[in-house]
Amino acid sequence: ETDPIASNAGYLTEETDPIATTAGYLTSFTETDPIATAAGYLTAETDPIATTSGYLTEEDLEACPLGYVQDISETGFTLCYDPDSAFMAEEMVRVGDFWIDRYEASVWEDADCSGAQWGGSADDYPTELPDTGNWTSAEAPAYACSVAGVTPSRFLTWFQAQQSCAASGKDLCTNEQWQAAAAGTWDPGAYDGNGGGACFTDTTGVRQTGNAGDTPGGPDSCISAWGAEDMVGNRWEWTADWFVAGLSWSTNNGDQATPWPAGYGDDRTWNVDGRAFNGADWVDGIPAAALRGGSSGQGTGAGVFSFFLNSDPAFYNSDLSFRCCRGR
Repeated sequence: ETDPIASNAGYLTEETDPIATTAGYLTSFTETDPIATAAGYLTAETDPIATTSGYLTEEDLEACPLGYVQDISETGFTLCYDPDSAFMAEEMVRVGDFWIDRYEASVWEDADCSGAQWGGSADDYPTELPDTGNWTSAEAPAYACSVAGVTPSRFLTWFQAQQSCAASGKDLCTNEQWQAAAAGTWDPGAYDGNGGGACFTDTTGVRQTGNAGDTPGGPDSCISAWGAEDMVGNRWEWTADWFVAGLSWSTNNGDQATPWPAGYGDDRTWNVDGRAFNGADWVDGIPAAALRGGSSGQGTGAGVFSFFLNSDPAFYNSDLSFRCCRGR
């Protein structure tokens, strides 16, 4: 009766936490909540809300994904961090009824966003995470994180991006989620990146995460109204949705093709009346995965409405990154 979220999650129930049951809330202090202390969450060290107010309300818990904690020092938007990540650096922001990575994603060796980072400057992903995303190791080989101060991971296919998100308990953002989260991002037109945090749209370089200024929706920043950074320019971002795109080629209903590149087997597609670029050629009968936002070389073409439907999901290059989302 006192904590439906905890009841649904299966911990801190009446049977296991009589203090919370009696008090009607979850306290943050070690002397009153030994179960939370042992579990490593809802403690004074990892939960600034609990530290300030002395307990967590149901509303507080709903502000962030399960396992994340709200950073109440940020008042312009709802910022959540994972206290179990390295240096508590993994961050997401709330957009309506879902959460999105605050920064363009980086791919890491370990689940807590530590170890080696892959894809920052080269296609150096481990063999355990092939281009197809079909990993077979005993545990996930790579994890997607949203952390400041790194170059976004690039050179990865849609499949590698999707699996990195999944390993971290997230999903590759849908086109709709991406559009919602980008709202309010100031479009500077063609900006060469010389000083300030405005969106990186007219340069050959790539900006590290966490350098997008301070003001959501501000002309000197590249932060959306929801708190997501660099959604315009810097790197194109994979989204979850596939579409039939390009010039028509099929002449008969139900035509089939074998469009995937080497390494994808002989898997076929049927009735895909379009074409997309695989990095070397335009290929018939293959869907395109939507890329959003533009890159640092798009100039005025980058923006919250930029929509690129040329690339098949097996494509990759240095201009492509991604970010993850998480629903309720």
